[in-house]
Amino acid sequence: MSKEKPMLADDMLYGVEKIAEFLGMPARKVFYLAANAQMPVFKIGEGWTARRSTLVGWIEALEQGTIHLS
Repeated sequence: MSKEKPMLADDMLYGVEKIAEFLGMPARKVFYLAANAQMPVFKIGEGWTARRSTLVGWIEALEQGTIHLS
């Protein structure tokens, strides 16, 4: 039995509200971190976008102290 690769769309979060919901933080905080390049997000058109898997890795790096928010 072979495992199917997850769809890229399943890993994507489109918009500050969706990113904030995934992280459990206020949308204003996500926007602030994104606008100040302190969060691993990118823009597609005018909207902020992130990968769930990248955000999980970012949180883990924060926990381990390998990266810091300024």
